[in-house]
Amino acid sequence: MAEAAVLRKKVAPARASVPAGGTSVSAMLKKIMPRVADEVLALDVLVGDVSFGRASKEELIEAMTERDLVYLMSGGDNDHGMCTVSPDLLAALTEVQMAGRVSQRPAPERPATRTDGIVASDIVDRWMKAAWSAAEEDEQGDTLPMLAFKRHDQILNQRYADLSLDPVEFRTLSIDMSLGGGAKNGTLSFAVPVARKKMGKSASVARVQKHLAGVEAPMVAILARLPVPMAQVKNLAVGDVIDVPISALTRVQLEGSGGQKIAQARLGQFNGNKAVRLTFKDPREDGTAAAGLAALPGAGAAPELPPAPAGGLDLPDPGGLPDLPDLPEPGGLPDLPDLPDSGGLPDLPDLPGTGDLPDLPPLDGAGGNLPDLPDLPDLPDLPDLPS
Repeated sequence: MAEAAVLRKKVAPARASVPAGGTSVSAMLKKIMPRVADEVLALDVLVGDVSFGRASKEELIEAMTERDLVYLMSGGDNDHGMCTVSPDLLAALTEVQMAGRVSQRPAPERPATRTDGIVASDIVDRWMKAAWSAAEEDEQGDTLPMLAFKRHDQILNQRYADLSLDPVEFRTLSIDMSLGGGAKNGTLSFAVPVARKKMGKSASVARVQKHLAGVEAPMVAILARLPVPMAQVKNLAVGDVIDVPISALTRVQLEGSGGQKIAQARLGQFNGNKAVRLTFKDPREDGTAAAGLAALPGAGAAPELPPAPAGGLDLPDPGGLPDLPDLPEPGGLPDLPDLPDSGGLPDLPDLPGTGDLPDLPPLDGAGGNLPDLPDLPDLPDLPDLPS
């Protein structure tokens, strides 16, 4: 008998996987959803099977039909999912709001419209809100993450669903319902992306540092950049001397392999190798602002240079400028030659008398006429002026 029992267990079909809290969640939905339907629509609802599962994006889109009412849903991290109302469930919700009862007529053979979305939106939101609140109170919110998503009024078809959903794995929840005393049977289903694992900041930093610790970061120390004629460059040979200004010793540039400036430094020596001391201020202002030493391998020994003085470098005396010649004494401008005598201009003759002008009569009162004035004598022609 014991061997028969073992054989029966081996050949029995595999049990469907049930998420943690699945049985209690099913019982909660069977209690919550009929109560909400009765309060909102006075609709008789009996919840049947409640099933959880996983599906890919392709499987979700392939299962969609044009008669399904599919809402777009959104959650945190810009995740998108969908809520699907089957044609029979949509017909029952429409009939109870239009006629007050659910008929046994089959659902109409037509695509779901935005008007259908408005008709079913309120009861779907009420079901989601009530179920989520109950799951949170029972500390089972992780079992129903899709109910924490927000439903949008946008209606999806297969093309829009393909554009809206990410190519990831989805968690699904299907709730079968009998409506109107068994007049219609429909399904309300949800699909949301599987929660992505978030890497802690400390773990990610440690992971990156593990790879970066051994990465080489080449740098180049530029002592000075001097303009040199091409003819001189072509003829350079071993032993030639190029004059480098003394100020360049305190203005060494550290650059990356791409030419980007990293820091400014001073040239010196460390443990017998030529080295640069990093400075973060102008060395003429502060010669002690150092962040560390960077030894350059392969360089020969060099004497340690004294730090640059705070007041700047002592440059050699240029020897002064040559004396300029004295300016002439300001004795005034030289005498100008006398202008030639023009001979003077002739005197102009007196103008002939014009005679006395008659006295003007006094003006009368308003409206009076003025007397005629006498004609003035002609003036004589003036003589021509000498040239």
